[in-house]
Amino acid sequence: MSNEDNRIASTVSDNIRDFFNVGKIKKMFRVGSEIFNALSPFIEKQTPLNALKSAFLVGKVVVDDLEIWPDDYFENWEMPYTGDFSKMIRAALIGNPYNIIRTSEDSIVIHIVHLEGIKFGYVLNTRTDHVGAVYVEPDNTKKAKEILKRELWKLLKNDNIVLRKSKTSANKEEVVLLETDDAFLPLPSKRASEYSSYLKKCIDAGVSRSVLLYGPPGTGKSTMARTIINNLGMKSFRIRVEDIGCIDSSTIFEAISIFEPDAVIFDDFDRSTEQASLLETLEFFQRHVKLVIATVNNKNMLDEAILRPGRFDELVQIKLMDEDVVRKILGENLEEHFELVKEWPIAFIQEYVKRLRFMNPDEAEKSVRELAHRVQRLSKYDDNDDKVMTGALLSGNRTSNVRDVFGGRPKKKKKKVALYL
Repeated sequence: MSNEDNRIASTVSDNIRDFFNVGKIKKMFRVGSEIFNALSPFIEKQTPLNALKSAFLVGKVVVDDLEIWPDDYFENWEMPYTGDFSKMIRAALIGNPYNIIRTSEDSIVIHIVHLEGIKFGYVLNTRTDHVGAVYVEPDNTKKAKEILKRELWKLLKNDNIVLRKSKTSANKEEVVLLETDDAFLPLPSKRASEYSSYLKKCIDAGVSRSVLLYGPPGTGKSTMARTIINNLGMKSFRIRVEDIGCIDSSTIFEAISIFEPDAVIFDDFDRSTEQASLLETLEFFQRHVKLVIATVNNKNMLDEAILRPGRFDELVQIKLMDEDVVRKILGENLEEHFELVKEWPIAFIQEYVKRLRFMNPDEAEKSVRELAHRVQRLSKYDDNDDKVMTGALLSGNRTSNVRDVFGGRPKKKKKKVALYL
């Protein structure tokens, strides 16, 4: 048998299977029986009154039965999105006027939501609170998408969003979650302001940008990314690479299509074990958003193909935050500690401030030295082969300054000690 014969046979087989669909047969017999019962008074005794009665009963069958099959109700409607985001879309629609239509199953109802002259519809299982795909009246999809985008951003407080995957506690089903992103708060800095101004010039000229921020762990790369996006007044998605590994790329693409964010933050890009598979995702982002910012600890772990313009247009090293950020973290009460920690990565300064809350002067002095040595070890992330100091070299007077900050004990002559802070 030829391929064409096989195709025809397969088509015929599919049509026969669809025609003898059990649900459709049950519907046909049920509706037929109800219409027959409705006509019985007129069949048994053909009087004008019985004719009118039968007409009303038949009409009731049409209204109550012919339109209550959820599989058929939305047959001519359009489905702009897949089911991954149905529950969130429903949450965005709640609060607007809606109609409830009963179906043949007690726990299954149809909701028709009216919003700005557009009808949205979905099937709801009242027992499990499961929502099927969300439908839109024909020929209104474009307007409906604009309305849904606005309502979804409003649902998430018009804030930046983090996309991740999680398991529900009830049935351990994996679901895609979109939540307000409060993991990193912007910290205004001179460097972030200057770079934001540069990026604004690019974007105003219609040139999208993809930026790779690289540097040692804890130097504030994610904070810098959030600050830049905040300075530009953008709405953003933040996605961790480990989440991308367990979320279908089509789901991510759809989330971008639904929300249309201005920017995407790609956290921990160098932690991916399959960087080649991320190229499609990265290129999709660049086509659909104005700004992509990725963060990595060690850019040398990335494939050279990823580092070329068109994937990442610009590479920016983040080793230290500028002084106004350091002063912001220390606060007025710790201003005298500024010289000791001003060249530390942001995460180490934050830890330093925490320790000072409960340590006495002796403990604090030891703590400074312990943290300083940990900072020194970050030099392996430097961009060149030379040993670049990650902080101020403590010797002589600087060692005395450490003692002065933590109690002002008498100075003794001792061998100079070199510490990286």
